[in-house]
Amino acid sequence: MLLLASLPLAGCKTPKILCFKSSGLGTLAFNSTDASNGGRAVTIDLVFITEKPVFQAISKMKARDYFTNHEQLERDFPKGYRFTQWQVQPGQYLEATAAHAPCNLIGAYIFVNYRGEGEFRQRLGKEKRGTLVLGEKDFKWIPEKG
Repeated sequence: MLLLASLPLAGCKTPKILCFKSSGLGTLAFNSTDASNGGRAVTIDLVFITEKPVFQAISKMKARDYFTNHEQLERDFPKGYRFTQWQVQPGQYLEATAAHAPCNLIGAYIFVNYRGEGEFRQRLGKEKRGTLVLGEKDFKWIPEKG
């Protein structure tokens, strides 16, 4: 009966009651060198996007633009995306952290608030795990297979 009631929604998002499995990243780790970001702490946002207008806005942003406009994004798009934020110190290693990608995921990005000029963002694919290696002037995303 529940399945019959959900048939009109077949062309739409998966209803929360039917969402049993996330559609993206589940865990990630951070590995920071002593020289990361010129020896300064760095802010990292993992952004999960579930609505197209939000994806269109965020996918064009460099990390600097994203962090500068973060509060406005929350006002403009109170739904449609969610983020998790970490502050990583130089030389710090954080074991795999639960990320819990939502159902109906349209896109996911990692934004790293490095000093200097650059994109400092990474679009994620369908990987379930990965490590973000923070270097002196940039970072590297290493997805894990499987």
